[in-house]
Amino acid sequence: MNRQITFELPEELVERAQAAGLLTSEQVSRWLENELQRETLRENYRDTLQQLRAVQPPLSANEIEDELEAYRGEKKRKAAGNR
Repeated sequence: MNRQITFELPEELVERAQAAGLLTSEQVSRWLENELQRETLRENYRDTLQQLRAVQPPLSANEIEDELEAYRGEKKRKAAGNR
């Protein structure tokens, strides 16, 4: 289902956008979809930051490196097992 909407924009902006072929339903739909995806990514990023801040006590740089090495090692073992 489609819905028609109306915007009030400065005339000069509308003229430039029309001349560039940017005021089509398809283009506006793409912009909105892209912005919604970006907003979802921003929300996920904020949630992840909150979760990381909640880690008590905070991990040291060495602990983080150890966790990364363990993850990479596990990933390599799984990849080697799939061959």
